[in-house]
Amino acid sequence: MIEGIYWITWRELKRYFNSKVGILIRFIQPLVWLGFTGNIFSETKILLQQVGFLGTYLDYIAPGVVTMMVLFTSIFGGMTTLLDRRLGYMNRILASPISRTSIALGKVLGISLIALIQSGTLLGIALFLGIRVSTGILGIFAIILTALVVALGFSSISLMVAIKVKSHEAFWGVVNFMGMPLLFVSSALFPLELMPSWLADIAKFNPLTYSIDIMRFFMAPQGSFINLIPNLIIIGLFALIVVSFCAILFNREITKAL
Repeated sequence: MIEGIYWITWRELKRYFNSKVGILIRFIQPLVWLGFTGNIFSETKILLQQVGFLGTYLDYIAPGVVTMMVLFTSIFGGMTTLLDRRLGYMNRILASPISRTSIALGKVLGISLIALIQSGTLLGIALFLGIRVSTGILGIFAIILTALVVALGFSSISLMVAIKVKSHEAFWGVVNFMGMPLLFVSSALFPLELMPSWLADIAKFNPLTYSIDIMRFFMAPQGSFINLIPNLIIIGLFALIVVSFCAILFNREITKAL
């Protein structure tokens, strides 16, 4: 099973590195957010100070932009499954002596590692631009690990969407409908305290809110680490439940006709 996961993961990574233009395009949007949005809203520092954040708005938005990279890379990754089914490659994999669970987990892991590579590179760019990680190497490792857990969850969601909708148009419609609301209804751009109460309540059901708070803590610690324990439990359960459900759905749906 592990060998099967390895080869499926390797194929996803190979396809990613063969698409140089795709790699470049995926960096444009988050860099725009860092370079422009972070400066356009720089005067909101006073508002951030009112809720206890002492850094600049660029410091505040950096974890959100890293998470944005993870989110969109992950939820768009399921498109490769649609391509594999249309081109007949999925039938070849299913005919090989490899379990369907290995196929599902390999695809999820491959997409997640791609999201991790891109978010890690973006984090390096953010550090180059002057954004600090006060907790040092340990903090960088914690941020990357958090990004991986979140990527596993949303890659699984993307794969489930690809399995169920079976067409490119429907897939893009669903993931685009999910992506932006998930980003904006979180603490990525503004603290929950500055949102309308009803919107802040909705944001508390968004796993991105908890992952962003974890990243933000390791970039600029405020409060006690103990306060992060519920966040860690929530994103861990989110990833575990969604990955498990994805493997079950993949086993049941993958052989159905397009």
